[in-house]
Amino acid sequence: MARKAKYINEKDIQQIESIIYNDLSILSFYDATYPDIPIDENSLKKLLKKGEKYIILKGDFDGIMVTSLGRIINTETWRQYLIVSFLTSAIKLYIRGKIINLEEVFENNGWKYSTAQINKNYLKYKWKRQDFRNKSKI
Repeated sequence: MARKAKYINEKDIQQIESIIYNDLSILSFYDATYPDIPIDENSLKKLLKKGEKYIILKGDFDGIMVTSLGRIINTETWRQYLIVSFLTSAIKLYIRGKIINLEEVFENNGWKYSTAQINKNYLKYKWKRQDFRNKSKI
């Protein structure tokens, strides 16, 4: 299981010392499960533009926040925006080896999905993006 924290706390130090003292494999340290850090809803709301709504995905994309303007934020690596790839007729986002179907997420939340409008939002607010569209068709 991937570690959520980027630091070592007192509990980790004690576990590492125990592993070393008992001549155990360091892999047992990385297999340890850590409690989920609760998401601070107030901090998330500070990131939003006026009128922007959001949803935090579950399952394979646990902790990924999708907003009604098409922005994608990883709440586990706090405040890190994920780079969205714009193709000619679609928007692709690969996370943890899988693709988020942004159109489906919008539809499930009653938001209007438009690749062109999401692209305009990214340009307007200068959010990070990759553009793989055929420039002659724009």
